[in-house]
Amino acid sequence: MPVFANNTCKAWCDINTESTAALSDDYNISGLTDHDTGDFSVSFDTNFTSANYSVTMMSENFETTNGDSYTVLSGVGGQKYTSSIRWRCIRLRFDTGNIPQFKDTTHNHLAFFGDGGYS
Repeated sequence: MPVFANNTCKAWCDINTESTAALSDDYNISGLTDHDTGDFSVSFDTNFTSANYSVTMMSENFETTNGDSYTVLSGVGGQKYTSSIRWRCIRLRFDTGNIPQFKDTTHNHLAFFGDGGYS
């Protein structure tokens, strides 16, 4: 049963972006788009009333136990809408000679919160 009260998680997802991007599990997510390596968007089943919702994002290191390489998720500027959001997964390497790269990972976790309910 959907919960539309203020201060509750309005949508969430776990996405495996390796090979063919796919939703592993989700709530209130209607679609996933794989734009390019490390570049994704999701759309919502029920839109937010404004784009001022909060997003919590986490990714898992695609090299699992490698201690010099981590991934972070970052929203793509200007691409957060009431109906969807776009983000990038960035690999950060801390050994010498490596620069950040866009990467696909086994898990991207996103949770969405916003007051005011849905439209």
